[in-house]
Amino acid sequence: MLVRIVMVLCLGLLASGCAVSRSVIDVAAPEIANPAAGVAVKVTEVRDRRAFQIDPPQPSIPSLKNEEQTGDPAITSRAIARKRNTYGMALGDILLPPEKSVAGLTRSALENALRNAGYTVLSQGDPGYDSAPALTADIRKFWGWMNPGAWEITVTFEADLKLEGDWPVAPPNREIYSRSTASSMVGTESLWKELFDKGIADLTEQVTAAIQKR
Repeated sequence: MLVRIVMVLCLGLLASGCAVSRSVIDVAAPEIANPAAGVAVKVTEVRDRRAFQIDPPQPSIPSLKNEEQTGDPAITSRAIARKRNTYGMALGDILLPPEKSVAGLTRSALENALRNAGYTVLSQGDPGYDSAPALTADIRKFWGWMNPGAWEITVTFEADLKLEGDWPVAPPNREIYSRSTASSMVGTESLWKELFDKGIADLTEQVTAAIQKR
């Protein structure tokens, strides 16, 4: 028990510097090719509808370390999580790299889900693009947060999407919810990376399950 306490304290000290600062973590959806033959569709727009708060009452509500940036789309479009200390106090935040965004990451997950279900996803300039059914989506939630414990830290990710347009999904199933967790003794960046890799995979699975397969 004593050895475990010492290990936790040492790891906590090593991670404390990272916890208070801003982290940038690269998250990507795996590349899935279009099926050999499938009904053509196009994802025209994915809108980030998340609202950031300066001092939210719950860690599951998006917030940023630098409060003045809560209205800056250049930052909020990349923000995916907030770190906390053992007392639950909000510390540093986590962003995607500058060239990426939550909307872009979500689009990739949606397109992969369509391919998994047998659809061919077209890009602008592809033959048949103009006449393909147009699909859009609203991101209502896409956020990760930390729940510290006595011996273990749990990080949670939730996504909540609303599918719009000509999706091959029955109207009652157009609201997509996904939740994933990961745990470790300390909240390292590798733990967050594990969480979001799991989260994107589960989000893709949830959308795939909702699609009327062809």
